[in-house]
Amino acid sequence: MLILLYFVVNQIIFVRHFLQIGRKKLMVNLSLKNLIFHHILLKQFSGIYIVEK
Repeated sequence: MLILLYFVVNQIIFVRHFLQIGRKKLMVNLSLKNLIFHHILLKQFSGIYIVEK
């Protein structure tokens, strides 16, 4: 539960950071890839968490 909370907080911080550097196209593309990766990772983790519960 605590790890899941950490992931969510991390996601919020990442999104804020992503919005700050949103003006640079190259950085946006890089961040977008990271955001998609984070989202997939979070989905997988959530799936594992639900299964374990």
